[in-house]
Amino acid sequence: MNYSGVAVRDELAWDAHCDAAPGWLEPYLDVPDDASPPLACTPVHGAAVGSYGPAAVDWMESELGVALRWWQRYATVRQLEHDEQGRLVWSTVLESASRRSGKSLRLRSMALWRLAHDELFSEPQLAVHCGKDLAIVREIQRAAWRWADERGWRVVRAIGRESIERDEHRWLARSVDSVYGYDICLGYVDEAWSVAAEVVREGMEPATLERVSPQIVLTSTAHRRATSLMPDAIGAALAVDDGASLLLLWSAPDGADVGAEGTWRAASPHWSADRAALLAAKWDKAVRGEAVADLDDADPVAGFASQYVNQWRLRSAETEGWGFVARDVWQEALYGSE
Repeated sequence: MNYSGVAVRDELAWDAHCDAAPGWLEPYLDVPDDASPPLACTPVHGAAVGSYGPAAVDWMESELGVALRWWQRYATVRQLEHDEQGRLVWSTVLESASRRSGKSLRLRSMALWRLAHDELFSEPQLAVHCGKDLAIVREIQRAAWRWADERGWRVVRAIGRESIERDEHRWLARSVDSVYGYDICLGYVDEAWSVAAEVVREGMEPATLERVSPQIVLTSTAHRRATSLMPDAIGAALAVDDGASLLLLWSAPDGADVGAEGTWRAASPHWSADRAALLAAKWDKAVRGEAVADLDDADPVAGFASQYVNQWRLRSAETEGWGFVARDVWQEALYGSE
């Protein structure tokens, strides 16, 4: 079975990214043997003069006691690119890889880092974290409760009101119906395949207005029953750079064999012998037509391709004109200039 992959513009390819990378990013471009580079990644922002990422990585590993994987370090450095004024240059981060890659650890580490470094943003920090369901969101935050307690931060464990607070800076765990009415500095949407686009467009995006260096991070593995949120955002980022969205997409190249280990590795930012054995067992079940419970799909092979090869069903942004002209030019042609 061949993989029907996405079309990747030349400038989004890893080799092109490495060739054009500035010196401050070079230490994070050496891909170790247990990792794979993204299939598509947005080039370094034209206004970026550096990144808070290296210092953030050091803080996460020393203060949180975690050993970040290569891709987690790289993604952190990319997310925290900043301009000459010290403001973050990416307002949206689209992060997608196959299942069990370590997305939750990166999310948790970033939320805690931002609460601990408010001096970089000169205003009270509010991180709002939602996802497929509150239980998943709560579980990610729960792993930081003891750490926060030990440092004298306030932890609220009541269901539906979960939060970690450092003075006036807060990380809230909320359901998708409870993200409205906040002034959001960092918005996280986990398992975004299951979240309606309106949660971001009507809830989170307006809430970032007038914030200093706000970011909304959408992170998810593909799913065949995905809402329009992630496929539309990824499709648009693949079609054209809008100057605001950072795409980090791990997937397999077009025409790859879904049953080959090399294909699985390409969609996995981190690789190990245990992961190879797990995916081999799941693939054997899928091709035999056996139900694979965690794939949550009536078609086992298609479910495997979706969640372990990270195969999204993307609509071409070219149907809206984004593939040929910049979005603002297209919108002006439709609606006129103000």
